[in-house]
Amino acid sequence: MKFQRAHRSIIRSIRQVALAKDWLDLRGNHELPLIDEFEPNARSGDAEDLVLCKVVPDCDRQRYLCRRAGARVEIASDVPLKSRFLDECLNPGILAAVQPLWATCLSNKLPVYSIVPSADRNGCPVTLEKLYLPFSRDHATADYLLISLHAFSPEGRFVLNGVLCQNTDRPPLHWAVLIDPAMALPVAATRDAAELADDVAMV
Repeated sequence: MKFQRAHRSIIRSIRQVALAKDWLDLRGNHELPLIDEFEPNARSGDAEDLVLCKVVPDCDRQRYLCRRAGARVEIASDVPLKSRFLDECLNPGILAAVQPLWATCLSNKLPVYSIVPSADRNGCPVTLEKLYLPFSRDHATADYLLISLHAFSPEGRFVLNGVLCQNTDRPPLHWAVLIDPAMALPVAATRDAAELADDVAMV
């Protein structure tokens, strides 16, 4: 699967923009940033929307063992994630959609940003924005995956419980790009156009 590359200004959530910048700052002149140097922004409450996974080789595939899971992500998943492999927690359709994103993130050693149109259990439209960030123990091997979730609805309030668990065997429609630090900032890009409010109400 081929992915287009984009400047990080394409990311819409203010918090995810900050995460992408933190990742780049931590990386410095290395291939990858060290996972031990990453700390979620406590003031912004970032940890509630993050999942940290250890990449575990298993024969001819990679599995993702959840080491930490934020409270809001577990509510949205409707299942406990910590100490479980993600492929055990997702239905076949969702898994088929996200596995290429995980693999692309790790193989390119670059963040991947995705947008998935969805709905809550009451049919209220919800947009799911996810940022996948590769980390390392040695600056070279992508052996950790950090996932950030930003969920919002144009209608304001929505039900967070289970919003990540679409009951389908078919991969949901989604859009994804590689965030490449080498890409130039688009001339027409403005922060006002790229940012969305992070203070939407979730119930």
